[in-house]
Amino acid sequence: MSIPHDGRRERPAATTTRSATAAVLACLAMSASAPANSEESHTVPFTIGGTPEAAVVWIPPFDGRGGSRTLRSVLFKIEAGYEAGISFENTMDVGVTNWRVELGGRLAFSSEGASSDHVFNRTLASGPRLAPSDGTPGGGRDFVDLGPTRVTVVLNGAASSVEPFLGDRPIRVHVTTDPAIGVYPTSALLDVHLDDFVIDGMLMVIYGYDHTGGPDPACPADLDGNGLIDYRDLLEILRAWGVCPVSTPKCVADLDGDGEVGGRDLVQVLAGWGTCD
Repeated sequence: MSIPHDGRRERPAATTTRSATAAVLACLAMSASAPANSEESHTVPFTIGGTPEAAVVWIPPFDGRGGSRTLRSVLFKIEAGYEAGISFENTMDVGVTNWRVELGGRLAFSSEGASSDHVFNRTLASGPRLAPSDGTPGGGRDFVDLGPTRVTVVLNGAASSVEPFLGDRPIRVHVTTDPAIGVYPTSALLDVHLDDFVIDGMLMVIYGYDHTGGPDPACPADLDGNGLIDYRDLLEILRAWGVCPVSTPKCVADLDGDGEVGGRDLVQVLAGWGTCD
Protein backbone atom coordinates (compact mmCIF):
# COMPACT_ATOMS: atom_id res chain seq x y z
CA MET A 1 0.00 0.00 0.00
CA SER A 2 1.47 3.30 -1.07
CA ILE A 3 1.06 6.62 0.64
CA PRO A 4 0.00 9.35 -1.78
CA HIS A 5 2.06 12.55 -1.87
CA ASP A 6 2.39 15.58 -4.08
CA GLY A 7 5.99 14.93 -5.11
CA ARG A 8 7.49 17.64 -2.87
CA ARG A 9 10.19 16.81 -0.35
CA GLU A 10 10.72 18.57 2.95
CA ARG A 11 14.00 20.44 3.22
CA PRO A 12 15.92 19.73 6.41
CA ALA A 13 15.69 22.53 9.00
CA ALA A 14 19.48 22.84 9.19
CA THR A 15 19.71 23.49 5.47
CA THR A 16 17.01 26.18 5.73
CA THR A 17 18.85 27.88 8.59
CA ARG A 18 22.14 27.86 6.71
CA SER A 19 20.46 29.32 3.63
CA ALA A 20 18.85 32.10 5.66
CA THR A 21 22.17 32.93 7.30
CA ALA A 22 23.89 33.04 3.92
CA ALA A 23 21.19 35.36 2.61
CA VAL A 24 21.62 37.74 5.56
CA LEU A 25 25.40 37.77 5.07
CA ALA A 26 24.99 38.45 1.35
CA CYS A 27 22.68 41.41 2.05
CA LEU A 28 25.09 42.79 4.63
CA ALA A 29 28.00 42.43 2.24
CA MET A 30 26.12 44.34 -0.47
CA SER A 31 25.17 47.08 2.00
CA ALA A 32 28.75 47.41 3.22
CA SER A 33 29.75 48.82 -0.15
CA ALA A 34 27.65 51.95 0.55
CA PRO A 35 29.70 55.02 1.44
CA ALA A 36 30.12 55.62 5.16
CA ASN A 37 28.98 58.81 6.81
CA SER A 38 31.76 61.35 6.34
CA GLU A 39 30.33 64.57 7.74
CA GLU A 40 29.96 65.96 11.23
CA SER A 41 28.10 69.22 11.88
CA HIS A 42 27.73 71.58 14.83
CA THR A 43 25.19 74.40 15.10
CA VAL A 44 25.62 77.36 17.46
CA PRO A 45 23.00 80.13 17.92
CA PHE A 46 24.03 83.77 18.20
CA THR A 47 22.57 87.24 18.78
CA ILE A 48 24.16 90.36 17.30
CA GLY A 49 24.06 93.67 19.10
CA GLY A 50 26.07 96.81 19.77
CA THR A 51 27.87 99.18 17.42
CA PRO A 52 29.23 97.95 15.12
CA GLU A 53 26.86 95.00 14.93
CA ALA A 54 29.01 91.97 15.75
CA ALA A 55 29.01 88.69 17.66
CA VAL A 56 31.66 86.18 18.70
CA VAL A 57 30.67 82.54 18.20
CA TRP A 58 32.67 79.62 19.60
CA ILE A 59 32.59 76.30 17.73
CA PRO A 60 34.03 72.95 18.85
CA PRO A 61 37.17 71.64 17.12
CA PHE A 62 37.15 68.54 14.95
CA ASP A 63 37.27 65.27 16.88
CA GLY A 64 39.64 62.80 15.23
CA ARG A 65 38.39 59.99 17.52
CA GLY A 66 41.76 58.69 18.50
CA GLY A 67 43.22 58.98 14.98
CA SER A 68 40.44 57.00 13.30
CA ARG A 69 39.27 60.06 11.30
CA THR A 70 41.19 62.61 9.22
CA LEU A 71 39.76 66.09 8.62
CA ARG A 72 39.35 66.82 4.90
CA SER A 73 37.30 70.04 4.66
CA VAL A 74 35.57 72.71 6.75
CA LEU A 75 32.39 74.41 5.51
CA PHE A 76 30.39 77.19 7.12
CA LYS A 77 26.73 78.15 6.80
CA ILE A 78 25.35 81.22 8.56
CA GLU A 79 21.67 82.17 8.70
CA ALA A 80 21.06 85.64 10.13
CA GLY A 81 17.56 86.96 10.82
CA TYR A 82 16.87 90.72 10.87
CA GLU A 83 13.62 91.35 12.74
CA ALA A 84 11.78 94.54 13.75
CA GLY A 85 8.41 96.20 13.83
CA ILE A 86 8.57 98.49 10.80
CA SER A 87 6.40 101.47 9.94
CA PHE A 88 6.92 104.54 7.75
CA GLU A 89 5.09 107.70 6.81
CA ASN A 90 5.22 110.27 4.02
CA THR A 91 6.25 113.66 5.43
CA MET A 92 5.95 115.57 2.15
CA ASP A 93 3.02 117.63 0.87
CA VAL A 94 3.05 115.64 -2.37
CA GLY A 95 2.44 111.97 -2.98
CA VAL A 96 5.17 109.45 -3.75
CA THR A 97 4.83 107.16 -6.79
CA ASN A 98 6.45 103.78 -7.34
CA TRP A 99 7.91 103.78 -3.85
CA ARG A 100 9.69 100.97 -2.05
CA VAL A 101 11.46 100.40 1.26
CA GLU A 102 14.43 98.02 1.40
CA LEU A 103 16.73 96.43 3.94
CA GLY A 104 20.30 96.11 2.73
CA GLY A 105 23.78 95.63 4.07
CA ARG A 106 26.64 93.21 4.43
CA LEU A 107 26.91 89.95 6.38
CA ALA A 108 30.39 88.53 7.02
CA PHE A 109 32.26 86.02 9.14
CA SER A 110 35.94 85.43 9.82
CA SER A 111 38.07 83.01 11.80
CA GLU A 112 41.59 81.70 11.55
CA GLY A 113 41.69 79.88 8.21
CA ALA A 114 38.24 80.96 6.96
CA SER A 115 36.30 84.09 5.97
CA SER A 116 33.49 85.13 3.66
CA ASP A 117 31.07 88.01 3.14
CA HIS A 118 27.81 88.68 1.32
CA VAL A 119 26.10 91.93 0.28
CA PHE A 120 22.31 91.62 0.45
CA ASN A 121 19.28 93.67 -0.49
CA ARG A 122 15.66 92.79 0.33
CA THR A 123 12.48 94.70 -0.54
CA LEU A 124 10.31 95.11 2.56
CA ALA A 125 7.36 96.90 0.95
CA SER A 126 6.47 98.69 -2.28
CA GLY A 127 3.50 100.32 -3.94
CA PRO A 128 2.32 102.49 -6.86
CA ARG A 129 1.49 105.56 -4.74
CA LEU A 130 1.76 106.84 -1.19
CA ALA A 131 -0.58 109.73 -0.33
CA PRO A 132 0.70 113.20 0.67
CA SER A 133 1.17 113.86 4.35
CA ASP A 134 -2.07 114.57 6.18
CA GLY A 135 -0.23 116.25 9.06
CA THR A 136 -1.31 113.60 11.55
CA PRO A 137 1.48 111.16 12.51
CA GLY A 138 0.85 107.47 12.96
CA GLY A 139 -2.14 106.95 10.72
CA GLY A 140 -4.00 107.79 7.52
CA ARG A 141 -3.33 107.07 3.86
CA ASP A 142 0.21 108.45 4.12
CA PHE A 143 1.16 105.86 6.76
CA VAL A 144 2.17 102.18 6.32
CA ASP A 145 2.62 99.75 9.22
CA LEU A 146 4.30 96.48 8.22
CA GLY A 147 4.15 95.09 11.76
CA PRO A 148 6.74 92.54 12.89
CA THR A 149 8.92 91.79 9.86
CA ARG A 150 11.77 89.28 9.57
CA VAL A 151 14.33 88.98 6.78
CA THR A 152 16.68 85.98 6.65
CA VAL A 153 20.07 86.17 4.94
CA VAL A 154 22.23 83.08 4.27
CA LEU A 155 26.02 83.14 3.97
CA ASN A 156 28.20 80.15 2.99
CA GLY A 157 31.96 79.81 3.14
CA ALA A 158 34.82 77.32 3.25
CA ALA A 159 38.10 77.20 5.15
CA SER A 160 41.30 77.53 3.14
CA SER A 161 43.13 75.39 5.70
CA VAL A 162 41.90 72.70 8.12
CA GLU A 163 44.82 73.08 10.54
CA PRO A 164 43.17 75.75 12.77
CA PHE A 165 40.24 73.39 13.40
CA LEU A 166 42.33 70.57 14.85
CA GLY A 167 43.32 70.26 18.48
CA ASP A 168 41.29 70.48 21.66
CA ARG A 169 40.44 74.18 21.93
CA PRO A 170 37.23 75.87 20.71
CA ILE A 171 37.58 78.05 17.61
CA ARG A 172 36.47 81.68 17.68
CA VAL A 173 34.38 82.99 14.78
CA HIS A 174 33.49 86.67 14.32
CA VAL A 175 30.11 87.43 12.72
CA THR A 176 29.54 91.03 11.62
CA THR A 177 26.86 92.93 9.75
CA ASP A 178 25.89 96.53 8.93
CA PRO A 179 22.19 96.64 7.97
CA ALA A 180 20.51 99.84 6.77
CA ILE A 181 17.06 100.90 5.60
CA GLY A 182 16.83 102.39 2.12
CA VAL A 183 13.94 104.45 0.71
CA TYR A 184 13.31 104.79 -3.05
CA PRO A 185 13.00 107.03 -4.89
CA THR A 186 15.77 108.71 -2.91
CA SER A 187 14.00 112.05 -3.20
CA ALA A 188 11.11 110.74 -1.08
CA LEU A 189 11.06 111.92 2.51
CA LEU A 190 9.70 108.96 4.42
CA ASP A 191 9.93 108.82 8.17
CA VAL A 192 10.89 105.18 8.95
CA HIS A 193 10.49 103.71 12.45
CA LEU A 194 12.06 100.44 13.67
CA ASP A 195 10.80 98.96 16.93
CA ASP A 196 12.59 96.19 18.86
CA PHE A 197 15.24 95.63 16.20
CA VAL A 198 16.95 92.26 16.74
CA ILE A 199 19.57 90.36 14.73
CA ASP A 200 19.96 86.70 15.59
CA GLY A 201 20.58 83.40 13.86
CA MET A 202 22.72 80.31 13.79
CA LEU A 203 26.18 79.33 12.61
CA MET A 204 26.74 75.80 11.33
CA VAL A 205 30.18 74.29 10.80
CA ILE A 206 30.40 71.09 8.75
CA TYR A 207 33.51 68.95 9.09
CA GLY A 208 34.13 66.61 6.16
CA TYR A 209 36.44 63.74 7.03
CA ASP A 210 37.87 60.44 5.84
CA HIS A 211 37.92 57.20 7.82
CA THR A 212 41.43 55.99 8.43
CA GLY A 213 40.17 52.60 9.62
CA GLY A 214 40.25 50.95 12.99
CA PRO A 215 38.07 51.60 16.02
CA ASP A 216 38.11 54.66 18.24
CA PRO A 217 39.62 53.63 21.60
CA ALA A 218 36.66 55.30 23.31
CA CYS A 219 34.19 53.30 21.18
CA PRO A 220 35.79 49.88 20.53
CA ALA A 221 32.64 48.31 19.08
CA ASP A 222 32.84 50.78 16.19
CA LEU A 223 35.17 48.43 14.33
CA ASP A 224 35.46 50.48 11.13
CA GLY A 225 35.83 53.81 12.95
CA ASN A 226 33.02 55.65 11.15
CA GLY A 227 31.48 57.03 14.34
CA LEU A 228 28.57 54.56 14.26
CA ILE A 229 28.03 51.06 15.58
CA ASP A 230 25.95 49.60 12.80
CA TYR A 231 25.60 46.77 10.29
CA ARG A 232 29.17 47.24 9.05
CA ASP A 233 30.51 46.38 12.49
CA LEU A 234 28.10 43.46 12.75
CA LEU A 235 29.43 42.20 9.42
CA GLU A 236 33.01 42.43 10.72
CA ILE A 237 32.04 40.28 13.71
CA LEU A 238 30.47 37.66 11.45
CA ARG A 239 33.43 37.65 9.07
CA ALA A 240 35.92 37.11 11.89
CA TRP A 241 33.80 34.58 13.79
CA GLY A 242 35.85 31.92 15.52
CA VAL A 243 39.36 31.66 16.98
CA CYS A 244 41.65 34.57 16.14
CA PRO A 245 44.45 33.46 13.76
CA VAL A 246 47.90 33.29 15.31
CA SER A 247 49.23 35.19 12.29
CA THR A 248 47.00 38.20 13.10
CA PRO A 249 48.83 40.47 15.55
CA LYS A 250 45.62 42.21 16.60
CA CYS A 251 42.19 40.63 16.33
CA VAL A 252 40.10 43.82 16.28
CA ALA A 253 36.74 42.03 16.38
CA ASP A 254 37.75 40.20 19.57
CA LEU A 255 36.25 42.89 21.79
CA ASP A 256 36.52 41.01 25.10
CA GLY A 257 40.08 39.85 24.41
CA ASP A 258 39.46 36.14 25.01
CA GLY A 259 41.25 35.08 21.82
CA GLU A 260 38.18 34.39 19.72
CA VAL A 261 35.32 36.27 18.10
CA GLY A 262 32.05 34.95 19.44
CA GLY A 263 28.78 35.62 21.17
CA ARG A 264 30.14 38.00 23.80
CA ASP A 265 31.67 40.22 21.09
CA LEU A 266 28.41 40.17 19.18
CA VAL A 267 26.54 41.25 22.32
CA GLN A 268 28.87 44.25 22.73
CA VAL A 269 28.11 45.42 19.19
CA LEU A 270 24.35 45.04 19.67
CA ALA A 271 24.44 46.72 23.09
CA GLY A 272 26.28 49.77 21.71
CA TRP A 273 24.23 50.04 18.52
CA GLY A 274 23.94 53.61 17.26
CA THR A 275 26.11 56.72 17.37
CA CYS A 276 29.29 56.70 19.45
CA ASP A 277 29.01 59.22 22.29
